[in-house]
Amino acid sequence: MNFDQIKELGVSLCDRLVLHNNPPGWNWRAKLPNYYNLWIALSGPASMWINGKVVPISAGTAVLLFPGDEIYAERHDTSGMRNIGLHFTITQEAEATGLLERFRNRPTELRRLSLVHEMARYLAEIPRSQNVEASDWAAKIFLIFARDWQLGPEDPRDQIIRIQVERIKERPYECAPTETLAKEAGLSLSQYRRRFTKLTNTQPRTFSILQRLETAKRLLLESTLNIDQIAQALGFRDTPFFSRQFKQKTGVSPSDFRSRSRTGSI
Repeated sequence: MNFDQIKELGVSLCDRLVLHNNPPGWNWRAKLPNYYNLWIALSGPASMWINGKVVPISAGTAVLLFPGDEIYAERHDTSGMRNIGLHFTITQEAEATGLLERFRNRPTELRRLSLVHEMARYLAEIPRSQNVEASDWAAKIFLIFARDWQLGPEDPRDQIIRIQVERIKERPYECAPTETLAKEAGLSLSQYRRRFTKLTNTQPRTFSILQRLETAKRLLLESTLNIDQIAQALGFRDTPFFSRQFKQKTGVSPSDFRSRSRTGSI
């Protein structure tokens, strides 16, 4: 399956609400209406029952749900559940049947979950008037799902790293040392660095710092914490080190970033 084949099906997004941050104690019961839903987990563990058949869910699990499917899902712990839900219709239903039926309710693990997450974020910001562009982005995400499905099961060690990546993105201030992450994945330090970099295009330590800096930006914009408090909350060894890292990645100091945001100059 290629992008042109997906486009020819006449994919049309039903809405822009593609990113879902569900509260603690999450569960979901539904009978899917007259649209398809490419459902992608951004966190886990959880379980989903599709027409009575159970599917284990972890960060990166993707499953194509069909109109009329009966769904029940629940998180295994008291945490909230984050997921992508691409609700779409198909204009060429007769042609779609053969192409899509192979994927029906057969989950796969996305190898580029971080990329798909960023694509979904971009898609969610596309104005409603630009439905063609939004549908094109939805088709691109579907193509990634289809290709990963065709590749078959992912190496379990890569699955662990992918789950670690999402955990770091959720709580970058709690990131364990690279040595600990490597041990969790059952890899030597050098093997772990190679696999992590292949999956994220970034070294583990750099990835952790970048995620903490993204959180720092949000805290500078949205909180009243001072620079020292933000550096401490995000686990930087001292404020000067935090400030140097921040300026190196953004081009401005934390205090300048905050002051410029208040004047609308960033």
